[in-house]
Amino acid sequence: MRRIGELYAIEAAIRGKPPDERRRVRQEQARPLLDAFEIWLRSTLGTVSQKGDTAKAINYALNQWAALTFYCEDGRAEISNVLAENALRCVAMGRSLCTSF
Repeated sequence: MRRIGELYAIEAAIRGKPPDERRRVRQEQARPLLDAFEIWLRSTLGTVSQKGDTAKAINYALNQWAALTFYCEDGRAEISNVLAENALRCVAMGRSLCTSF
């Protein structure tokens, strides 16, 4: 959680900045944190049961690594897709309300 908090703190500091500046800051500050996190995930994976939930979660994160780190490559991207999910939730809720009548 600490690592994720550090990434979100970087995002808070660059919110509203131009895309090129966001990308530059992410490359300088977030990318090293993500690289260290990936190393930690891989080393931790070797110490846990491969059948357990922790290994499943780590493998999922590693399998999705390109998607998880994409926002560092594009200053227009957000660290989270929660805004898009919330926007779609309204559409989905409206659809479910319409089909229930």
